[in-house]
Amino acid sequence: MFENIDVTAIIVTSIIIVIGGAIAITAIITEYSRKKLEHELKMAAIQKGVPVPPTPEKGKSPYGTLKAGLVWTAIGIGFFLAFVVAGMETKVAFFGFIAFFVGIALIIAWAIEKKGLQK
Repeated sequence: MFENIDVTAIIVTSIIIVIGGAIAITAIITEYSRKKLEHELKMAAIQKGVPVPPTPEKGKSPYGTLKAGLVWTAIGIGFFLAFVVAGMETKVAFFGFIAFFVGIALIIAWAIEKKGLQK
């Protein structure tokens, strides 16, 4: 069953998964540190009797969905081409289309959001 699997493909896939996990963990730690610092600043202001400054609202970027869609589309195309170049079966290469179509769906969602904001 696994006679035709190339070790390089396994290593590359493993590296991609590890890097993705490292990026996610870094983002979570960074967000936690930012919230902890905000909390400490508010607590210090309360202890000193100074009015607590309001937390600035983060405005959602209208292009966030577009960026995510473009990234997912590129990842899908990249996976598809990587599997084809590696000489794997086309059945395996079509897994790249999952990410590709997620990206297309996000781009369509962005277009719908954009039309809704213009009205």
